[in-house]
Amino acid sequence: HHELQRYQNRLHPAIQLDAYYGKDPSVWNNDVPFILKIDEYLKTHSLPSEPVPAPERSMELVGDEKWITEGDGKKLLERIGLFDRLLIIPVSEPLMLAVHPAKIAEVVQLHLIVENKTTYQALLPALPDTAFSTLIYGEGKAIISSIEQFSLQYPVKADHRFYYFGDIDREGIAIWHSLAKKQPVSPALPFYRACLQKDPASGKDYQMERADALDAFLAYFAPDEQKQLQELLASGQYYPQEMLKTRELQQIWREWQWTS
Repeated sequence: HHELQRYQNRLHPAIQLDAYYGKDPSVWNNDVPFILKIDEYLKTHSLPSEPVPAPERSMELVGDEKWITEGDGKKLLERIGLFDRLLIIPVSEPLMLAVHPAKIAEVVQLHLIVENKTTYQALLPALPDTAFSTLIYGEGKAIISSIEQFSLQYPVKADHRFYYFGDIDREGIAIWHSLAKKQPVSPALPFYRACLQKDPASGKDYQMERADALDAFLAYFAPDEQKQLQELLASGQYYPQEMLKTRELQQIWREWQWTS
């Protein structure tokens, strides 16, 4: 603790060391060489005024372009309270989305994210007939990182509300849950409930159970639906998005009162 206090007095005031008081000293010992490089950068250039991609900022700070994106750089910068202040543009795959131009000026805007390409292609022709501003292709787990690009690719000021529709299996639910931790997003219940009216498929009993993700997902459903979903997953059965045909998908999207 005395060492931390000594460093705090000599480092640039933007660098905060409070997080290290509750951590093992090894974390501090591993981080301090990088912190000294960041301190030198800040004392020479001060805090940046313009955002740049993560590899560029990483190279400026510690001389390693992969430190933030592939190393421990992001966690370290968060520990010292600097990640947001360094104006770092995340490097992730571009967000794949289609836009409904007539909705761009709306105060409240709805956005539908779908897990699979087949469902995206089926819904795309119906976008102009819906209340939604965008249709977003999640590309499986890719959406967890690519959602960071939303505000850059769709720089429209509004009350943005996101809905998600994925496979009803443990993996699909886990993707929604991981996404929801980064961006508030509700399950698109009309699509999920339409799946529950059909005969499920079998063959997903190998997937790992993620209790926290399932509990969060089930909270959106009625008690009888929760029981049905629990029994479904426990038996290794599932509902792929493709369970709903094109016409049915489009009808649900057009006709449901999403804002009610």
